[in-house]
Amino acid sequence: MEESLYYCPICDKDTLHDLLGENNDNVSIQCTICHTKTVAEPENYHNYEEVSMEWDSEIKSILDSWEE
Repeated sequence: MEESLYYCPICDKDTLHDLLGENNDNVSIQCTICHTKTVAEPENYHNYEEVSMEWDSEIKSILDSWEE
């Protein structure tokens, strides 16, 4: 089963989610911690980890610039 990082509203953090099913319009996913099932847009689910990493990098860059 495919797993990927996604935000879980119940856990209130990014957690691994199992991909339960997918079609052109939606993906069905389930949090591996609390087992909450969620429906998401495929693009949001498949790109979440990459976008999240970009934000983390940008925030770190901003914080580093304040220390200088």
